[in-house]
Amino acid sequence: MIAQRIFSSGYSRYGVSFFLSVATAYFGSVASGQAQVDPNIQTQVNILAPPVITVPLEPIPNSVPESKMVTDFLKIIEFPKNLCPPTEKQIRAALPPKLAAKFDATSLQTLTETELSLIKAKLVQSPDFTSCHGQPTAVKASLQFNPTYETNALKSGHNGSWDTSSNVGGGVQVTAGLGDKRPYDLIFLNTQSASARYSTFTAKSVDTLTVQAGYQYLLAGYDEHGKIPVDGSYSPTSKAITFDTLSFGVLNQTIFTPTFQQRTADLFTPQVTLARQNINLADSKTPCPGATKPPSPSDNFCYYMDVSLTVGQTFSAVSTLQNANVAVSATVGKRFTPEWTLAGQAMITSRAYENVPGGRQDFLLQSGPLLTYAPAPTMTSFGKTSIAFSLPVNYFQNYSTVSKNAWSGFVIQPTFTVAFLPSPPMK
Repeated sequence: MIAQRIFSSGYSRYGVSFFLSVATAYFGSVASGQAQVDPNIQTQVNILAPPVITVPLEPIPNSVPESKMVTDFLKIIEFPKNLCPPTEKQIRAALPPKLAAKFDATSLQTLTETELSLIKAKLVQSPDFTSCHGQPTAVKASLQFNPTYETNALKSGHNGSWDTSSNVGGGVQVTAGLGDKRPYDLIFLNTQSASARYSTFTAKSVDTLTVQAGYQYLLAGYDEHGKIPVDGSYSPTSKAITFDTLSFGVLNQTIFTPTFQQRTADLFTPQVTLARQNINLADSKTPCPGATKPPSPSDNFCYYMDVSLTVGQTFSAVSTLQNANVAVSATVGKRFTPEWTLAGQAMITSRAYENVPGGRQDFLLQSGPLLTYAPAPTMTSFGKTSIAFSLPVNYFQNYSTVSKNAWSGFVIQPTFTVAFLPSPPMK
């Protein structure tokens, strides 16, 4: 199984349904059934709630923060090089009250060696390693509205089955680094609940719960200066970095009849993904000219490509849905500004089903443009909030040795996302 890049009539129930889905999935309060399961349900779930293929990595800023107070402080107190430099807030908390109220480097030099040692000892306990010697720990909660227009909502040979659907969902994604030993590696946990309600073909309405966990291992990284050390000893100056990664993970997708009443299928897929992220397609090795003046750590390549290869094995209590799968995906894009991106996506997925009488093998082609608008998050009292919009237009062509399971059609899916990123407490 590979991801793409990618209630009843009362919609007031959507918020309740998200929490209900979690409860039913983990406490088993719904019955499992095998009757009338859509043979192409795996593709349907991937459209509604795309799983994670790769997690973008962040440059590790292991240089001293641009603060005169911090700079002056570190000239007097030698801080361990394997630790992150302290912040102004951490320094003021460690200094004597009178000096903290009005920091003066000259006054700091009048402190005794014992006093300086006590300040240093207190600060050594406070810095956050992951902020400069590994990927930061991040939590993102999101709400999503992604209606669709489909030329083949039945996903069968009936190409005239066009329909629209109203889709809503929500989820939580947690990513965490592994510290200074493997600063570019990370682990991730992604949960999503999604619901689709079709206007004409109401029997196709579905609720899903997706849970995905994985470990992403850095194989190599490259910037304009060449290959970068994976130990984090080198500090990149921007996001213009190409990463080669290998991911190991499991993906569990549970399908329910509305509104989360009966569990009709459960797809459990261990998978491995080999990927190269953010390949520079321009002649210049430097970040996009004019992206920011002066240059900023947010600068990135103007023209880029992402490629991945995923191998998986899907298990299911509905035996006819079990399959071995291989997928290849590629995205080629242009960053006009840090907010606006236009990309072309293509994915080829091959599935060999293991328990279909007479055998079944599918070959799914998917391609189309993707327009994205993602402005920088804004700060609020509890953290960061971001609002993003994307417009994917995908054409699907599924070839199958079982003729009734072959289908083709367009899916247009404008997506509005509101995300909340709580800020970690200051140490």
